[in-house]
Amino acid sequence: MNNNKNIVQKVKNSIWSRVVLGAMLVGMSMSSQASLVGFDLQDSPDISALSLETEYDATSDEFTAKGYSSELNYNGFTYQLSGFGQDYELEATIDDNGVFTSGSISIGGWLTGKDGSGDNIALPTGYTQSSNNTLVTGVLSQFGFENSGTLYFLFEVTGGDAAGFFGGINSIGAIILASSGFSGDWMSDFSSNSALSDNGLRVAVPEPTSMWLLGSGILGLAGFSRRKKNK
Repeated sequence: MNNNKNIVQKVKNSIWSRVVLGAMLVGMSMSSQASLVGFDLQDSPDISALSLETEYDATSDEFTAKGYSSELNYNGFTYQLSGFGQDYELEATIDDNGVFTSGSISIGGWLTGKDGSGDNIALPTGYTQSSNNTLVTGVLSQFGFENSGTLYFLFEVTGGDAAGFFGGINSIGAIILASSGFSGDWMSDFSSNSALSDNGLRVAVPEPTSMWLLGSGILGLAGFSRRKKNK
């Protein structure tokens, strides 16, 4: 009888563990798919751009955001930016289902040596203005969106005078673009003349390995709890 009870208990424990593990794996999958939506940026670096003009052509699947970058926040200081033409240009290909395939980001201009109040300020260490006056360029790598009109991008840094602030070439930068004009339908054209974006580094999120270790720990504690009750 005791052996039968032990077998039944082991089966119950095995089923329970599998149910919990399955739920965790589903949650991890959903989290990974939604992880690009709603992320935050670190305080530094942060290049802001205001009054951007956005446009999406549902026929060509082309999305653009163009305008001017205004300031850079770096290591606790705010630096005014100066440039010429439309020095902020983001281009992305996004199909009718909201699936992203490719894109690029280029933020031009240069640091003026003035802070947010217009007072003189020393340029940050490591910054050297080049002849092409480009702060940072990159290749868009990931995309997410909210129906409220906020778009999220990750990009691989490819160059620019401020590339070092982002960690250097091949580092991963992040973009939050709000008030894009998007309202949830990628099958329709949309546009805005009042979009704004923050461009910097994403706040770290737990890696899948860390989530797995955490899950394993939870399962272990649960098993320990059951064994303790069975004594």
